[in-house]
Amino acid sequence: MPISRMDLADAGSPEALVKRILQAEPNLPLPVPIRELCARLGILRIEDLDTDEFEGGLVTDAKRSEGTILAKRGGEPRRRFTVAHELGHFLMARHVPDQPGRFLCKSSDLLRVTAKEGDQRQRREVEANRFATLMLMPPHQLRKAMEAFHKPDLQHVLALARDFAVGKEVAARAYVQYHPERIAIVVVGNGRVQRWPAPMRWPKFEVSALSVA
Repeated sequence: MPISRMDLADAGSPEALVKRILQAEPNLPLPVPIRELCARLGILRIEDLDTDEFEGGLVTDAKRSEGTILAKRGGEPRRRFTVAHELGHFLMARHVPDQPGRFLCKSSDLLRVTAKEGDQRQRREVEANRFATLMLMPPHQLRKAMEAFHKPDLQHVLALARDFAVGKEVAARAYVQYHPERIAIVVVGNGRVQRWPAPMRWPKFEVSALSVA
């Protein structure tokens, strides 16, 4: 892979970073070989993270010349996203860790799509998630895959998750964002809405109340 850190000079945002990487690597195969990409960009090792408190982490030096990514054991799609998320922290020099030389990210950080105004830590996590999603699901590849999708169908989400080797929630966010129709996907569990894995684009609909005696 010819990509190097020199290709990413002055690219500070998730979108700019991914654009530079894809320009240097226009023929990246699917699923994107995220481990090989990490090795090319200065990540020396990807190691297991043995804790229930955190999902992933990054250990690096002050100059970000090299680093080690830590990822919790689990399904491969989940682990791939964690690795890509931590690579995002590594490449964005303005991302300052909570502790010198070490980022530690919880499961909730890897689900975050919005940040409270003024909360720099949440903003960093949102940006790392954007980088991970764009890197694992390159927009030009995603648009090509979605050309075959017309009427919204949850089976399309499962197909994207399989082909790009990402989690279903990551695939759902991308599906909502790139589908031409106004759609929304909501995660429900135990009779309650848990979260919606994408910015809301609710279509107009009517809700009728049902009274049960």
